Amino acid sequence: MNSIHQQQQQAHLELRPSHQFISGLAYSKFPNKKWCLLVDDDTYLVQPSLKPLLAHLGSVPYYIGNAVGDFRIRFAHGGSGIILSQGAMSSLILDNPHAVRTAHLESLSETWGDRLLARTLIRAGVYLDEEYSHLFSGEPPRWAKIRPDRFCCPIITFHGLGQPEKMHQAGESFRNVSKPLLWSDIWDVHGMSRPWRQSTLTADELAKPIEYANWDHAGGSGGEVAVVEGAEKAEECGRKCYERGSECMAWTWEKETRRCNLSPWMIVGEKVEGKVSGPNGKLARELEMVCLKY
Repeated sequence: MNSIHQQQQQAHLELRPSHQFISGLAYSKFPNKKWCLLVDDDTYLVQPSLKPLLAHLGSVPYYIGNAVGDFRIRFAHGGSGIILSQGAMSSLILDNPHAVRTAHLESLSETWGDRLLARTLIRAGVYLDEEYSHLFSGEPPRWAKIRPDRFCCPIITFHGLGQPEKMHQAGESFRNVSKPLLWSDIWDVHGMSRPWRQSTLTADELAKPIEYANWDHAGGSGGEVAVVEGAEKAEECGRKCYERGSECMAWTWEKETRRCNLSPWMIVGEKVEGKVSGPNGKLARELEMVCLKY
């Protein structure tokens, strides 16, 4: 019994933010706060994007974030940030103390605190609202995956900034952002001109692949990124991307392997020797034409 008690005490000392929340530490300190935000120390929060969202949401219990998981359980990825309303907090801490006690025991063996939080909230009748998942990024700014369905949407968080210099760089980059930051705005923040905005490009020219040497806008290969082997030229790879329409946001051709990566998203990316890459400029211009102007 003593050994179990010691394990519980040790677990309490090493709690991640989600565990601390379940313990009621945040709620007991700030019971009247309308919102509780759980973020890791390598997560950057874009406040001009966050505040309009919170002002828009009502008073019902909200549990929102970047949805991950499978058919067994869906939960908000802790690194991308988790938002809980006062209603969700009180439903758990005040109305369902048994769920909290159960979570304390499960925390001894649970590796992922964000999954434990979701399971505990479910016991309290609070489920993840996936409608807002597209507002959260699980990657750093340069690697944030800009998909067609979120091109014109605000982005609230970036993740993976564990090194102090990377967090400092993000702070400097977003220092002057005073209105909601859209996913497509990430290009501007990093000083990358949007090629599909070039006024000198005709419709016919924009229909041809835009190329950047020694760069990667597709963000790797495999998984959701389709791979075509044996592409002899970069232009051939770009055409294959354009032929896919909205299913390809960016392409990257690898000179050495002749491999063509066709990605459903585009990233700002960074310099990579031996690659030629580009966004789907035609698709990007079409998407941008329907963006709301803040």
